[in-house]
Amino acid sequence: MVTIKKQPPKYLKPLVITTVAVILGVSGWFIWQSQQKNPPQKAASVQKAEKKQLDITSWAVQLTLAHDTPDAAYDNKTASPVALNLTARFLNSETGCTDGAVAVLYRAPKDDPNPLAGGKKYSESEAGTTVGDFFYYVKPATQSCPGNKDSQARLETVRADYLLAATSIKKL
Repeated sequence: MVTIKKQPPKYLKPLVITTVAVILGVSGWFIWQSQQKNPPQKAASVQKAEKKQLDITSWAVQLTLAHDTPDAAYDNKTASPVALNLTARFLNSETGCTDGAVAVLYRAPKDDPNPLAGGKKYSESEAGTTVGDFFYYVKPATQSCPGNKDSQARLETVRADYLLAATSIKKL
């Protein structure tokens, strides 16, 4: 006895492939359209969450740092009426890092001339902020990590955050 295998019609295979391709294409188009109407908001919310406030209670001001800098702090032991050392405590435990401040926060009476700028006021010669009767500005300090490239890169990021924060100082 001879058995005959029934084969599906020749047009069925291309029809199934075309149907699946159309379904995938239409689905992809609808997904793309919905994302164009409602773009993801994740990046903006992450950026806001990364900011850190550093309260300088002895001077009653606050710095807003661009990143969530680990252990951002200021050194009360070095406080004077005109300067305050800004630190990052995590750098104290890093191998190859010298002791010292990452940056220095300065304050001067808002109308005082800057002797290093030809008599211009500090607000005209430094990047900073006036809060109350004082002008606040930040300068880089001497701490470094010459023996550790990764730590030096982290230190430079923290230093840049402190320098940028000079324009965001506000009253506590």
